[in-house]
Amino acid sequence: MRALLVLLMMLSLVGDVWSAEIKLVATGDIMAHMGNIKAAKTAYGYNFEQFFAPEVVKVLRDGDLVIGNFETRLAGKERRYTGYPAFNAPDELAQDLKIVGFNFLTTANNHVLDRGAAGIERTNVLLSTLVIGNTGSFATPQAAEKITVKRINGVDVAILAYTYGTNGIPLPRGREYMVNIIDESKIISDIKKALAISEFIIVSLHWGDEYALKENKGQIELAKILHKAGADLIIGHHPHVVQGMQDFTQAGQAKKLTFYSLGNFISGQTKKNTDRGYILRATISKNDNEAKARLVDYELVKTIVKRPVRNGIRSYSVEILK
Repeated sequence: MRALLVLLMMLSLVGDVWSAEIKLVATGDIMAHMGNIKAAKTAYGYNFEQFFAPEVVKVLRDGDLVIGNFETRLAGKERRYTGYPAFNAPDELAQDLKIVGFNFLTTANNHVLDRGAAGIERTNVLLSTLVIGNTGSFATPQAAEKITVKRINGVDVAILAYTYGTNGIPLPRGREYMVNIIDESKIISDIKKALAISEFIIVSLHWGDEYALKENKGQIELAKILHKAGADLIIGHHPHVVQGMQDFTQAGQAKKLTFYSLGNFISGQTKKNTDRGYILRATISKNDNEAKARLVDYELVKTIVKRPVRNGIRSYSVEILK
């Protein structure tokens, strides 16, 4: 009788569906203007951690995959720390981003070549040393060919990143692979590769018109094409202001969403609306009877960059906008 009960219990478990879940957190542009760098200066180096309010850090640390667009370079002190128009930030910026919760940064943006090929190489080495994943810029052709896939809670997530350009700075001669430029056929090819080795595909795009509160026709058309090719989630950057969200989900299919611009997360910009951003919080789920994972829900957390004066020095504080 006891053996029969055990057998019945085992049989009842066969129908159970195992479910994996990923908490995704994504932010807008992470920039380091000279105002930010000066405000972070201490007697012992630089402290950027102080810029992030506790409630913001709580949101970041709650994520399994926490992504930001890293729009500066880590080319070293000897190349001089600078803000706009050619960024180069102290290493402490990356270290403090790790502390507050970031574990992945996209590096395909218009400032990726601000310190040339050497800037890309040093930035990527430092991020790897800190165990911060990154994609969008590459030191070797082998790295550029490889699709970046993160295995999180048993689910393989592919992350792709591309930029519209590099502010007119030519790609290094013979090393054009170093930066992913937005090219429809190239992105579709990468998505096809990602479909074969992953269960969910995120595409980061540095695109759109700066300071425009609405996405343009080119963004909409490209998003439609990439979702059709297999992209599950598109996250946009570059306008430095918040733009809209569009649902490209087809009947009977998993959610396909594009967030055209999450605005600025941290910067020293003062133009209207550049102090606002969104933190995207989303849940990605996968059942063991499904080949792919799917985005099941999301919310947008509004943020604001405040500029308090502390000890006579302008500082910065990223806070949740109530």
